[in-house]
Amino acid sequence: MDSSEELQQLEITALRSIYGTDFIECPPPKAWKGAARLHEYIIRVTNPDHPDKIIVDLHVKLPKTYPVLACPTFTLQKPAKGLTNEQVSKLQQAVNGEAQKQRGTEMVFTIANMCQDWLVNNVKPPEEVPGSLAIQMNKRALDEEKARKLREAEEAAKEQERREREAQELEAQIEADAILQHLARQQQYKTRKRANSETTEVPFMSDTPLETFNRDIVIEGARFNTVKLFHPRRVNLETIYLAEPVCDDLQHVAPLELHLYTFDSSYYSTSQGRKKLKQTEEEIKDLTHIRHDNLLSVFAVKLNLPHSSDPPQLIILTEQAPHVTLHDVLSDCHYLREDRASQYLSQILMALNALHQRSLVHRGISAKCISLTTSRDNAAQKIIKLGNAVFHTQLLDLHRSNSFGPNYPPRSG
Repeated sequence: MDSSEELQQLEITALRSIYGTDFIECPPPKAWKGAARLHEYIIRVTNPDHPDKIIVDLHVKLPKTYPVLACPTFTLQKPAKGLTNEQVSKLQQAVNGEAQKQRGTEMVFTIANMCQDWLVNNVKPPEEVPGSLAIQMNKRALDEEKARKLREAEEAAKEQERREREAQELEAQIEADAILQHLARQQQYKTRKRANSETTEVPFMSDTPLETFNRDIVIEGARFNTVKLFHPRRVNLETIYLAEPVCDDLQHVAPLELHLYTFDSSYYSTSQGRKKLKQTEEEIKDLTHIRHDNLLSVFAVKLNLPHSSDPPQLIILTEQAPHVTLHDVLSDCHYLREDRASQYLSQILMALNALHQRSLVHRGISAKCISLTTSRDNAAQKIIKLGNAVFHTQLLDLHRSNSFGPNYPPRSG
């Protein structure tokens, strides 16, 4: 059986939840050292038909043996808004009588309800003289409040319309980017096909750089181990190339990128530095075995550790990252619809789960590495592509601890 203190606490918690701001904590006066403090609080009771005109504060003090034996001390505080002193006295008598009837029960809510019913049945708000200053002021206040709410509603409607327009423009931008990527892929395929037909008659001679991997790579049925490299660009610690497989059937191969990291620092030619690079390569090899619709695919990795004075190089072949990122979306619009945000979050979690099943962690997820692209199964649907998994942050950490060389961005903490 619960103690009196526990029952009091439960009742106070319930009353606080029911009355909200009308439940007012009332710190008890200082007690003698060692004496227990009794619970005190105020419940503000109003006439629900006239909540601003008829108000009385019901002060409640709980004795130690309430609710098992004793009754609370109920005191109606004066002055009470909208009540005469005589009305307050009558209500006090009614409260005391009802409290005796409820002895042995948790009665505070019952008493507060009884006070409210008494106010409804026995107290009327003071009548205002037609045309009085109070009525004019009330009417003016009501008119101003209506005008304010109307302005707020109009502004909210305009803001909603603006947000919907921005969302539609963003949808159109993503759709246009997807169409451009599709057209570029078709043009690239035609160019490749024409180039391949020409090479059947003329021996292949080109200054286009090539990169060959130690094992065959299979993408959508196309098998190759060498890629041509185009359009290099320097991005922070790496050089990124567009990559094209050297094989016969390229129609279904998605655009590829090759990421080249060069370690000019002498540290990475030491046994300790080479060991760290080999560990990074092994983790990326694990990453090449994962294929998931919401994860940017990594197809191959190669670590060059030359015996000459040339610097080590780490070479990673990946699916080309889509151009539009979640960071771009959030920069262009103020919000995402709840259903779309839930859809994107679900896809991000599925991509992370694919990593975790291989005992890998992303290490650096952010809005900039979450890209949006068109679903292959439904051109009207946008899906998430999570990039920069595993190796990107790992290489940043290596650079922070031991710089890749003098030509790289300064190390940050």
